[in-house]
Amino acid sequence: MGHDEPPQHQVVANDLRRRLAAGEWEIGTKLPSRARLSQHYGVGPNVMQKAQERLIIEGLLEGRAGRGPMWPHPASADGWSAPGTGNGAAAVRSART
Repeated sequence: MGHDEPPQHQVVANDLRRRLAAGEWEIGTKLPSRARLSQHYGVGPNVMQKAQERLIIEGLLEGRAGRGPMWPHPASADGWSAPGTGNGAAAVRSART
């Protein structure tokens, strides 16, 4: 990863933010498991945990001990959704090279 590229957890968090804003998951539902999301993005579980923790801190996800993060409320138009579009997994892979 080059010095001017964002860390992997940031790339993943940005894409999860975009997917939440796009309505990929219904409000009140649990997100896929950390293992499944890690596999989707091609990152390790620690990277995924850090990305999810970032979204919990921002208030976009609710942390559920032993149950995984949940999407507690609808996306709003107040500017929190990530800029840009595209496949986050591809962005993570390209950030590695």
